Amino acid sequence: MNDTFRTLGKTLGRTIGKTLGLALALSGIALTSASAAPFTVSAGATIVTSTGGFAGDLTVGSNVSVNITLDTSEGAAFNAITTPSVTPGHEFTSFYEFSNPPYSWNGNLVPPVGPGYNADVLGIVVNDNLTLTAAETGGLVADGTYDWIELLGSTTVDYCPTASCVPGEFIPADGEEWSLVIIADSSWFTDGSVIPDSLPASFISLIVGVEFDEFGNETGFALATVDTFESTLPQGETIAMPAPATAGLAGLFLIAAARIRRRR
Repeated sequence: MNDTFRTLGKTLGRTIGKTLGLALALSGIALTSASAAPFTVSAGATIVTSTGGFAGDLTVGSNVSVNITLDTSEGAAFNAITTPSVTPGHEFTSFYEFSNPPYSWNGNLVPPVGPGYNADVLGIVVNDNLTLTAAETGGLVADGTYDWIELLGSTTVDYCPTASCVPGEFIPADGEEWSLVIIADSSWFTDGSVIPDSLPASFISLIVGVEFDEFGNETGFALATVDTFESTLPQGETIAMPAPATAGLAGLFLIAAARIRRRR
């Protein structure tokens, strides 16, 4: 069991005020029928926050892109956790880990001079009816439940910060973690133990990156708002709606994403 994924909550929480009012990808295309199968996602995004080791390469306003190939078939994953976690601060419904190859998480994250990003640890986190309260979100959203998934890609290794560790105590180190997150209302899917076979009728997407040193210390953080989104799932290319139409949903996404828990 690999422990390389962890929460982005602390760093995402700092960006809420900066991101409100920025354009996010919000689609309104009706869904069609779908079945479990490999799928691709390609997204273009604009950097809105970049700190630490990312600041010199990922300047605010620069454009990045990602290309992801994963699978909606649970049987294609070599590792799966389908028992929901209800531990406060570590909630999730299910998690699936995939091999590279045949699956991939690639990015042109430092254009035009970067060598490209090719993750060797891949995963999908599924959250069904994630509860959010007005108190937790500083009044930005009403009390309610939401559905979201995260497409994860990492180049980190496991690091034990103590003399010995058991699964769940390792932290990511010596690499980067990037994720493309898709969040919608609670009508998207009803069974969080499986990966949804289609995209919701409307959703918000962001790309988030974290860099770690060899001791697991966070040394860089980047957040990008998605401008274009294309997938072989039942959802066509979408262009970000201009602010302020998506401003409220931007706040919703950032708070919800702040509760992402990367688990193995």
